[in-house]
Amino acid sequence: MAAMIDTFNGMVEALETLESERKATAASISHELRTPLTVLQVRLHALCDGVIEVNSAELQVLLAQTAHLARLVDDLHTLSMADAGQLSLNRQRLDLADLVGEVVEHIHPQLQMQDMTLNLDLPVELGDGAADINADADRMRQIVNNLIGNVLRHARDGRWLGVSVTTESNARGEAQVVLRISDAGPGLPAELRSHPFQRFAQAPGKRRKEGSGLGLSIVKALTTSQGGTVEADTSERGGTRFTLRFPPIR
Repeated sequence: MAAMIDTFNGMVEALETLESERKATAASISHELRTPLTVLQVRLHALCDGVIEVNSAELQVLLAQTAHLARLVDDLHTLSMADAGQLSLNRQRLDLADLVGEVVEHIHPQLQMQDMTLNLDLPVELGDGAADINADADRMRQIVNNLIGNVLRHARDGRWLGVSVTTESNARGEAQVVLRISDAGPGLPAELRSHPFQRFAQAPGKRRKEGSGLGLSIVKALTTSQGGTVEADTSERGGTRFTLRFPPIR
């Protein structure tokens, strides 16, 4: 009877937490949608009334707001599909080290523009199968791009990016392919430290300069849907380090 009561109380607490998170997410979505929609509405009214002149600069502002809305809707769709277990995945044998090297190569010009030092550590023998996992290549690119993009937006003052792919064993002696992305920035903000992957962790009403606020949530959803785990802690340079672990293919 005592065990049943404990289980029932745990279920009630979980349901209360879920309801609280649902309400907070709904409020955050409303806030995130309201800002670009308000900008679009005000500026379009001004254009129609002749208060603002129709020119290329003004159209670029409107286009940027619609792009923000489209990105937010796409991110919400990805998360809703992941929650429902309906996320489209084309999983196949994938060399994670090779894919990470490819993504970093494509993003290298942005690192140079921001004068960031890159420390890339991949297996010496690329293509030997040691870093092979069962995953969707496009979704893995999205994960890596999200994490590196997070560094470029929020930790660029640290001027350093560390990316590594290694093979390790967990506490049970099971082999794992481990991806780490680290920076030397200020670290996670206070509102994110206890729950870095929560959706819209930034408090509603606080202005977000870039992104949809869902990037890290998407990283976790895509990682777990492919059999992996992800955690955040402090990097060796005092910034943030994200560690993703996947079971290898042998």
